[in-house]
Amino acid sequence: MGEFTGLSVLLLASNERELLRRTIDGAADACGADLKEIVILLLSPDCPAAAECGAIGDTWKGVPLRCIVQRKKGVLNAVTELVFAARTSHFVLMSSDLEMDPRTLARLLPVARAHPDAIVCASKWQRGSVIRGYSLFYRIANRTVNLLAARLVGSDGRDLFTVYQIYPLSLFEAMGFSTDDRLVFEYTLRPVCRGAEYIELPTVFRRRPQRRSRSSLRLLVTLFFRFLAAAVRLRAERRRLSPEA
Repeated sequence: MGEFTGLSVLLLASNERELLRRTIDGAADACGADLKEIVILLLSPDCPAAAECGAIGDTWKGVPLRCIVQRKKGVLNAVTELVFAARTSHFVLMSSDLEMDPRTLARLLPVARAHPDAIVCASKWQRGSVIRGYSLFYRIANRTVNLLAARLVGSDGRDLFTVYQIYPLSLFEAMGFSTDDRLVFEYTLRPVCRGAEYIELPTVFRRRPQRRSRSSLRLLVTLFFRFLAAAVRLRAERRRLSPEA
């Protein structure tokens, strides 16, 4: 059995300034002594968030703060680069625009300490969650995709297509993930498909304050299809490796 010794908060940031500070502050207050480091991945060395990081310095409320600049373009590559930067026993990946409520970490942490080998998720679709500003299409599509993926990999999870989770570093390393963009789609699916414990708790999700374009809709549909394709691939892999197959 693993052990919980500390949490890394990993943040994606580009245009945020005040929201970045509020995210950091909320996470620090919610985590207390469990928070061992804050890592911020910057879109570029001259983006607004980079200037804010320079103003903040290398600590926040006594917690070490590390800023790194994204090497390969694209959101999928950004997630991959950030996850591989974690150094503590557990980590959580978050946006820095308050779409993910950092106060939820206060509820996730006791469960993560009690179940150090489990992935503990802030689930949009758990009873008691609050979803604000999302379209009916997004809600239906997201829930449907999650339901289909869960059935494919044999899980009862309601929100597998998310990164807002306290994730054990040892479990992540045991999965043998590579640094390509497939990691985003298999991030939760691969460990769950292999029997990892998955615990979901309610949270608050808020739509980002920006207009949706047709390109963003196409991107969303593409992401959903790639996620389901990953679930199909992992299901086939599990069946192929099963002794009963």
